[in-house]
Amino acid sequence: MQSAEPFTVLLRNDFALNLSPQEVSIPLNGNAGAIVSLQSIGLEQFTGLVKLSVDSASGITGVFNPENISLNQSSILNIKLTSALTSTLTLTISGTANIEGSDITRTATLTLNPIPQGATTITGRIVRSKDSAPIKGVTLTIGDKTTVTDEAGNFLFIDAPVGEQTLMIDGGTANTPEATYPSRIPAPVTIIGGIDNK
Repeated sequence: MQSAEPFTVLLRNDFALNLSPQEVSIPLNGNAGAIVSLQSIGLEQFTGLVKLSVDSASGITGVFNPENISLNQSSILNIKLTSALTSTLTLTISGTANIEGSDITRTATLTLNPIPQGATTITGRIVRSKDSAPIKGVTLTIGDKTTVTDEAGNFLFIDAPVGEQTLMIDGGTANTPEATYPSRIPAPVTIIGGIDNK
């Protein structure tokens, strides 16, 4: 007998991968990151352990910390670009769990946008000192350029001013009812032209 209406069969215990951000810009020999978390999408709350992996691409390394997560946990994917990209690249992030006796894999994609070789960039990540969790919304200023950290705590300046500079870090823009951060912290830096400065 055929159904007159289309339908979807749901697993009792299932998950989806959430990735934030879903797109990052990355310079040659630079780093970027994203946060991977789980969403329960089955008929019951997902209770399994998911092993994370990333497809390999030439000149790109990706490491998860931690490599295995469960619901209400997250992992930071640290990406390093060691050879030049000529165009945008999409990485597939996979999560595999044993559900009801079968290995089930779910995926999400991360888009890497290359920054042209020879650009003067500053990249980094702002994290909490107590547990290294990323802080979203921190404002950073150098010269006349300003940027804000993303969900993974990443920041990027393109065409940064060269030489002795002061990087101003304003954690106050990331304050929440649960956490407050210091504001207007000056950090002396020396920026070298034509490379990624970390």
